[in-house]
Amino acid sequence: MTRAPLEIILRNGARVSIVRALAADAVEVLAFALCLSPDSRHNRFFAQIGNEALAAEMARELTDPGNISLVARDAWAKHIVGHALGARTESGAEIAFAVADDVQHLGLGTHLLQALLDELRDLGVRHFEAITLPLNTTMRKVFAVAGFTMLSEPYDVRADLDDDSVSKEKAPP
Repeated sequence: MTRAPLEIILRNGARVSIVRALAADAVEVLAFALCLSPDSRHNRFFAQIGNEALAAEMARELTDPGNISLVARDAWAKHIVGHALGARTESGAEIAFAVADDVQHLGLGTHLLQALLDELRDLGVRHFEAITLPLNTTMRKVFAVAGFTMLSEPYDVRADLDDDSVSKEKAPP
């Protein structure tokens, strides 16, 4: 089941729509990823990934049938400002996020997290894992605000989706 677009308003008043990404979105998702700062790329991919490797990874993420990919589009300009990935694993899913540098710290990461967990739950996924770098304090805060506890090694979050900690009431306005 694919959910209807989720319309949100960021802390700065910008309107954003979160929708399921399609294979046809690949060029736009790559353009979004190419515009990320070196720090944002490193936080998302755990390395200073070059453009060719980035293109290959984004294509794999969008075309792997076991993955769920969401994009956040600016409602006015319609360009992608965020991406969320749920990669199915034997035990559930591993999740990852990227938010455009100019809209970070405005609540989009938290909304992408909630939307992705809702999609995963609809597909029957009951457990997720996210690995974050220790210095990625922004993403670690997103998980903390949502009620998740960071484990110290290997800097990850593990949670069951039946847990009350993923309720919509935890998401900031």
